[in-house]
Amino acid sequence: TENISELIVFTDKSNAYKLKTHEFPDGKASQLGEYLPTFFKMEQDEHVVGLAVTMDYAGNMLFCFQNGKMTKTPLAGYQTKTNRKKLTNAFADNSPIVAVIQLHEETELVAISSIDKIMAFNTELVSLKTTRNSQGISVMTLKKSATLKTVMPAEKFQTENIGYYRAKKIPATGCFAKEQQTSLF
Repeated sequence: TENISELIVFTDKSNAYKLKTHEFPDGKASQLGEYLPTFFKMEQDEHVVGLAVTMDYAGNMLFCFQNGKMTKTPLAGYQTKTNRKKLTNAFADNSPIVAVIQLHEETELVAISSIDKIMAFNTELVSLKTTRNSQGISVMTLKKSATLKTVMPAEKFQTENIGYYRAKKIPATGCFAKEQQTSLF
């Protein structure tokens, strides 16, 4: 990135903290860096769940929730005219957040549930919502005791046949891993 870009840090309390990258203090490679919760003066039990780096607020943000729902919102919704550092209601807080993904373009992702059902899908299947705190749409259908555990780029998911897990439409339940599956990560 460059020093004129902005960093947006999303937390599990549905807040977003914004900062221009030139406002970070310079450091050496041997230093451990800045501890973001202290740097942004976050609440004591608030944790970072994702971030976005942008210069022009192009693209979208995808928020994935434990209940299997996902929301895709324009990154431009986080642009402010003033230099506010904290934005509340950055995303819905009806269900715990599992993943925050910055989308520069539509891409293939893999969702894995707590009962190890796997579903590959393209983000173009998730409709764009203009309001930041939208509850989202169901992407992965889950049984009562199951939750969405993780969402990752498809290229990080190690399998020989991603098509076996691909959902043509959403919501979908996903499939259990094939026996020749070597690793989920």
